[in-house]
Amino acid sequence: MRTLFDLLETDSGRGFLAERGLFTDVDEFRAALRPPVSDVLNDAVGLPPGTPLVHIGQQLCADYAPWTLTKFVAGAQLCSYDDAVPVLLWHDLYSAEAERYGQRLVLPSGSKLRGIWFAPRAAGGGEPRFIPVPRATLDQAFRELGGWLEQAVKDRPRPERAAARERLAALAGAVRAAEPETLADVDGALAGHLLRHRLGVALPAVTLSALLERGVLTASLEAYLERLDDVVAVFNEAVEALIAADVDPQVRPLPKDHLPLHYSCPADGSRLRLTRDGSDAVATCRCGTAYRFDLHDGLGELAATGRWSPDVSLPVHHNDQAGGWIVGRSTALYGLVLNTVITEVMGGRPIPAWIPPDLTSAPRPGSEPPTLLVDHLLGP
Repeated sequence: MRTLFDLLETDSGRGFLAERGLFTDVDEFRAALRPPVSDVLNDAVGLPPGTPLVHIGQQLCADYAPWTLTKFVAGAQLCSYDDAVPVLLWHDLYSAEAERYGQRLVLPSGSKLRGIWFAPRAAGGGEPRFIPVPRATLDQAFRELGGWLEQAVKDRPRPERAAARERLAALAGAVRAAEPETLADVDGALAGHLLRHRLGVALPAVTLSALLERGVLTASLEAYLERLDDVVAVFNEAVEALIAADVDPQVRPLPKDHLPLHYSCPADGSRLRLTRDGSDAVATCRCGTAYRFDLHDGLGELAATGRWSPDVSLPVHHNDQAGGWIVGRSTALYGLVLNTVITEVMGGRPIPAWIPPDLTSAPRPGSEPPTLLVDHLLGP
């Protein structure tokens, strides 16, 4: 089946995407922007009502590969226009082990790779917001990073070695100044510092956990749950339609007991997928604890725990809260599936999406190019 890269290589493929609201041309994207239906997201990030906010959703990690960086670069490019405001929506509610740089740095070391960990591998099934990072662990990680850097620049002229050390000292200082307590805090401080230096601009940002605390997604999720049988049916039909068009949807069909919700076990931290049992949400942790939450009257009982999180349906819930969004290699295609749900089930109008212009020229996944961190530390 065709990937996003395959579609972008041909006029017909780009036309297929544009007809469905996924644009490669920034001017066409900007022309399709509109004020959000709801200003709750604008309020949450301190923007005036009616601002055509363009969201960039991304898992909060300690480092990023070049193909992910293209989304942030596109956001910085949007800053040069006065008709859109790019905002980073940091997803800090995911299993840390699901992202390569979620709980560690991965550095080139000769012909091999070296990992520097901020949290034990055993904690990877938990969400970054719940994984503690002691100060001693953080200090040890920066000592190891300093040792790696010395080896990486040992053959360079003295001024270049000094500049590299200064960049590392500034990075370590910025992270420590944030006084991080959790993995999400560490990742956020690292990502924020690195992106400010790479992009030359500090993009407005908010974490998903902060949005949940403010109830920004509650109304949309509860409406989604009320129509869940229709959501599952339409979602699966949209997946089948893309497959029939020889396009990889990047998602699998949903089971009948599907819920767009997760819960983090307080006992061992594992992020659990909740499923339907009548009007209840249920899950059993590997530690043996069983959980059941009544959803008959909405998310109230589950939300009160402070340990719940949504699934990949997030773009549906941000649809009425933004003017557009910047997509990546996976979100672009499963976004087509979600757009069908927005139109046919939720009665909405999908917002336009912009495919980063540098995506096709960036190294492809599967290669080992320098990451954002490595580029920053080693410099030109």
